[in-house]
Amino acid sequence: LLALTKRIRVSPLNGETLFIQLKRKSMNAQNSRKNHLAWLAPAMAATTPREWLRVIIGTVSGLSLSLLLGLQLLPEQTLMHLYGPLAASTIMLFAVPSGTMAQPWSVLTGYLSASMIAIGASHYLGFSLMTSAMTLGISLLAMSVLRCLHPPAGGLTLCLLLSEDLVRQQGFMLLLPILGIVTCLLICALIYNNLTGVRYPNRAE
Repeated sequence: LLALTKRIRVSPLNGETLFIQLKRKSMNAQNSRKNHLAWLAPAMAATTPREWLRVIIGTVSGLSLSLLLGLQLLPEQTLMHLYGPLAASTIMLFAVPSGTMAQPWSVLTGYLSASMIAIGASHYLGFSLMTSAMTLGISLLAMSVLRCLHPPAGGLTLCLLLSEDLVRQQGFMLLLPILGIVTCLLICALIYNNLTGVRYPNRAE
């Protein structure tokens, strides 16, 4: 019996070593799970609360002024179809003004090309799911060729197709107020960003 007890008894050193090994395995398993889920975690914020406040003030001011101008150029019912794309453009212009897709050429030319394609498609093809997808694809191709890729302009394509009756009533004359509103938004971004210490526009070196 004493011999058996001596065989199964573990020395304190061996017990401590076993505990450390088990702890390491547990930590490795936890780290492995964290690595597998790392892509779900948000990126670390590189900005400060002061920058967040700057962006919020600029976004609210720029969009408000642009929509006030829009109410002078378009009926409110028509302007409502532009809210989504304009809001998306506003965030890009004030939150990431250094991005290629937020530069004046991309914004103005993107809206112009997308609007022309959407109005033409609405006149000659009408609205359907297939037409919407095709029109968006053509708009993307045009923006790529003209080097003016601006995602909110692609959203404008679908918004104009959804307002089929309103687009048919005004036709290509709708281009002028759209460009006027977008130009106002660009001017707001140009003035505000530079006054608050952010260079805009950013020219390619």
